Amino acid sequence: MNPGVLLSYMYLAILFTKENWFKVIPDVELSAWNITPVKLDIPQQPAPKLCYFVRRLRNALGHGSLDIHVPPGIKPQDFASRVTVTFRDRNTAKGKEADTFEAELSLEHVMHIARKFHELVLNDASKRYGQTPP
Repeated sequence: MNPGVLLSYMYLAILFTKENWFKVIPDVELSAWNITPVKLDIPQQPAPKLCYFVRRLRNALGHGSLDIHVPPGIKPQDFASRVTVTFRDRNTAKGKEADTFEAELSLEHVMHIARKFHELVLNDASKRYGQTPP
């Protein structure tokens, strides 16, 4: 598995899309999108809404603060469920240093977020331009 390809996919699917279509993300619980992080450590937002969560994922991507963990000896059919991505974000503004974010997601959940986001963008674009999404 090439981590560069995965990173490029996440940049396009999450970072770029968030910058251009953030308003289409619903302000709902993570469970509404069936997102169950492997690990979630957000002291100031222990139960984040989806908008907040995606914004912090975007920040981690934008600052290159993520780790991709590929277990040794993994088989291709297990990539989605066993590869994990840890996103980290820290607010560096004075007085906000305690505002930290760490979320570890399976690759399966990262791809799920990207697909759901893509679906929202297609629906928004179809309304905006009067076209039926493919």
